[in-house]
Amino acid sequence: MKSPLKDIRFKNLSRGFLKTAISPATRVSSYGIFSGHTELSLARQGTDIDCYTDKPVIYQFWECICESPYRLHSILTDKSFKFTDEREFAVLQETLPGYSDSYIRSSLFFLLNRYSKNGQVSCGEFCKDNFNPAALNQLKIFRKPKNFNVHRYDADLCEHVSGNTNADFVLFPNVLFKYNLFNIGKPVGYDTYQHNPAELKKILGLSNRPVAIVFNKHPGVFNFFKDFNQILINSKGRLTEEKSNCEEIIVTNF
Repeated sequence: MKSPLKDIRFKNLSRGFLKTAISPATRVSSYGIFSGHTELSLARQGTDIDCYTDKPVIYQFWECICESPYRLHSILTDKSFKFTDEREFAVLQETLPGYSDSYIRSSLFFLLNRYSKNGQVSCGEFCKDNFNPAALNQLKIFRKPKNFNVHRYDADLCEHVSGNTNADFVLFPNVLFKYNLFNIGKPVGYDTYQHNPAELKKILGLSNRPVAIVFNKHPGVFNFFKDFNQILINSKGRLTEEKSNCEEIIVTNF
């Protein structure tokens, strides 16, 4: 089952490796769900996967689509549900969290995701051609895998991971590395994850379970996580030993 969302910030090239590294019998806790491409791919091979987010808008979208994709599709195709131009797109980006009806808000979340050039909802650039009948059909045909579940959490990330006793394996499938020591605590978009590298290093070091963090290639990853295993994935989704040739870096404690 493909995800109806798009997010071109991440290529999800590590899915093949993760399928070999994670046994189908393993229960995985995945943190930072957005498009769900990697998570759904693991679910298709039989892995039980619990996806966690601290973003209410993202959680609500997945809750609604797992419950009734038909309802989302019917709202978006209703004649009274109209979208006009780039100016309205910008207004909706700002006002989306204020919509109280969960299905209306989740329908708008999907619409903004598809119209966005890179898939970001809160700050993506308008691109008219991305919202089309094929995108709507992907929404309509979505079916929730039985072994795929999405949860919302409000706790500190490190505390939640350490207290999550249901997981055999902890996964962060899509992470952008940033030296964000001066940005911690600053407001971010309602659909944007801001991962603190120091927190991730702490999770890797203290966890008694396997942890894998998939980064987009960034030179800072190699040095900052030098005490952990680093698996490099190239543009074809294959293992490589060449740092200059990799697209994703999987940092693990195993």
